[in-house]
Amino acid sequence: MPRTALAGALGLVALGAAALAPASAQTAVGLSRTAPRVLSDITDTIKDNDGQYVTLRTVLEYDPAAGEYVQTVTEAGGTLRSRDVSRAMMVRPTRAEDDAARSIISLDAAVAADMSRSVYPVFVDGGFALVREAGHACGPGSRCLQYDVLQSVPGEAFARRMRYVVVDLQTLTLVSNDFDPATEGNLANPAARAQSRSN
Repeated sequence: MPRTALAGALGLVALGAAALAPASAQTAVGLSRTAPRVLSDITDTIKDNDGQYVTLRTVLEYDPAAGEYVQTVTEAGGTLRSRDVSRAMMVRPTRAEDDAARSIISLDAAVAADMSRSVYPVFVDGGFALVREAGHACGPGSRCLQYDVLQSVPGEAFARRMRYVVVDLQTLTLVSNDFDPATEGNLANPAARAQSRSN
């Protein structure tokens, strides 16, 4: 993705400041390992099967303690219409989750070393959901997100990728600081699994 030198510089400043924080700063990412977090909350008015308009509220939560995604649909008066539970979903991060993930990434020694060696601004981009098969890191119940650590080089249309990293916001840990999407991608997706070399 194209990035200006200014955007990259700002990312470097923010990332660099976080990298200087002590390891105990992981407790300050703003997310809980146990409390459910709301991923989306949408209220909409629709026409039901009887032709009547009804206002419904759809809330999707992630429960890190249980490793479950819970979606509830309620009517305006509070009557529960449905409740669905899943162990795996491809859902983009909330702002709080994205901030937490970037904080965790910035504390990694390898990422910090990349930043210190680079003569160009380094920034983090992405936040794509990763779901793998049971038995792998980022399997059912996890809340994994993929990010790129990128280098903004003047005169180049696209930023240079330095490394892929993966954060699990269930455990609030960095799963991988050298992720290979060709072999470790979304194996829970049959199309991706067919193209992957399982490890």
